[in-house]
Amino acid sequence: MQSMLPSGWQQKCYDLKAIERGRLFKNPSDLLEMVFTYLTVTNSFGLTAGVMAAKDVKISKVAVHQRFKASGDWLRWLVQGLIDKFGIILTKPKWLENKSVVLVDGSSVSLRGSSGTDHILHMQFDLFNFCYKSLNITTVKEGEKISRFEVDKNAIVIGDRGYVSIAGIEHILKGEGEFIFRYRTRAFNLYDKDGKKLELTAFLDGLGDFECRDIDCYYLSEGKLKPLRVCIMKKDEISLTRQGKQLKQNFTQKEIDNMSDETVELNKYIILCTNLKYATNNVFELYRNRWQVELIFKELKTVLSFGEVPSSNPDSIKAWFYGKLLIASLSLLLLNEGHFPPKG
Repeated sequence: MQSMLPSGWQQKCYDLKAIERGRLFKNPSDLLEMVFTYLTVTNSFGLTAGVMAAKDVKISKVAVHQRFKASGDWLRWLVQGLIDKFGIILTKPKWLENKSVVLVDGSSVSLRGSSGTDHILHMQFDLFNFCYKSLNITTVKEGEKISRFEVDKNAIVIGDRGYVSIAGIEHILKGEGEFIFRYRTRAFNLYDKDGKKLELTAFLDGLGDFECRDIDCYYLSEGKLKPLRVCIMKKDEISLTRQGKQLKQNFTQKEIDNMSDETVELNKYIILCTNLKYATNNVFELYRNRWQVELIFKELKTVLSFGEVPSSNPDSIKAWFYGKLLIASLSLLLLNEGHFPPKG
């Protein structure tokens, strides 16, 4: 496993003060073993100290906690260093040429014993290199917004309704990027070239299941009309039936009954806003790939128990998050790079 870690990982352990020379640990390998033992086996600082003692690493329960808290920056560096080692698992369409596709999403995380959300993990995920591009941890009060991410030139940023905003669009354009967002009617208004407000329901007639329609329109920013493309696809009956079940799970019957006629009608369609010039079917194809990052979050929460952190201490939270991500990254490397090929 150590052969997969980025070059200089041991020296970086000292540089980032995860351990201090000559104290407790003989080398960074022992510290990494301690972190993995705690995160995957014991889930207890006391039990971890016992396991390490059996391996001739004499360390107290308190010292395990202190070294774990001090490891956050080092673990994050290790995760970022593994990014370049991920294999490409999705074939990039030729029509994307030199574009990169970056998925953005956030996932709620609770402290152990908490009944609500305490923190948000924000992720940029490079779709066709299948790697974490950036990871940020914030309190739940800060919410989801594109401006927390850097945007590379020629990158296509894809996000759900929570990210769509004029500020987010302007942030991407400033970075010379492009975007696809699931449009949310309350995010901002749409206008025609003369500044007249558009109602999306006027463009829905005549669409059959999975049929698409494009609208060239504008949004208002700093008193100026700026071009925007809206792509609409009608859902089929199977999707609508599934959606109806989800509504009943997430909303009370009274809330469903009080939904406006416009909301009910628009929910029958997938509505995207973008500045891409590709064919409409290609735009929807790219947006469907957003589920890749959803699956990553699901794997972290279910397989690695990522969704419930053990402490409210910020340093412990950082070490917990990046330690789990390091384990997930190494697991993906083993799967993607085929370190166990069949013999003979």
